[in-house]
Amino acid sequence: MKLFDVVALVTDQHFGEQSLAIRAFLESMRLRVDYFRVVQDRNVSGFFADHAPRYDTTIIFTHGTGPDEAPSIDFSVVTQANDDYSSSEGWSPTVIKLDPSSAESLVGGHGRGTLVTLSCGSGRPALADALLQQGYDTVLGPTEPYWDSNAATLFAVTYFYGLLAEDRDYSEPYSMEEALELARGVDARFRFGPQSVAAYRRT
Repeated sequence: MKLFDVVALVTDQHFGEQSLAIRAFLESMRLRVDYFRVVQDRNVSGFFADHAPRYDTTIIFTHGTGPDEAPSIDFSVVTQANDDYSSSEGWSPTVIKLDPSSAESLVGGHGRGTLVTLSCGSGRPALADALLQQGYDTVLGPTEPYWDSNAATLFAVTYFYGLLAEDRDYSEPYSMEEALELARGVDARFRFGPQSVAAYRRT
């Protein structure tokens, strides 16, 4: 990764503080961050259809739920009952689940590059494999059904700190695997810490 590379950061109403902290750090390291805070249901599908193909690196920070066979990245948004997006009425909260069964219809083959998902449990094989099938080359995410949101923030900051080592101090660059191990090793004693993150690559 090089200085001034562009990264997409996608979040919803639940992780504004943490995602803005990640954004601030990445921008302090001279990356360019395109920040997407999804609010309406159409924002989620719109990101994957219109924006996702433009980025070599995408970060998603939302809640994650589901069993091992169907883990999901959960986008908390509002939906419009009458399809009148200019109306002040007809809105209700909903959750759009990006899981193995919805990945094809939601992502639509528009994945590209590396997806770093910070949602709980979103690094389990069933979802990672589904995302790789939708075009992502690499998926990183936590395999445990729960991890701490501050640990997720720390993981992201440390991972990109490692990736930027080459341009930061002109030292020998960290590979993705080395940056991952650096980030996984932060606070190894904490049960809900970064050590649960796994990496998957498209073959």
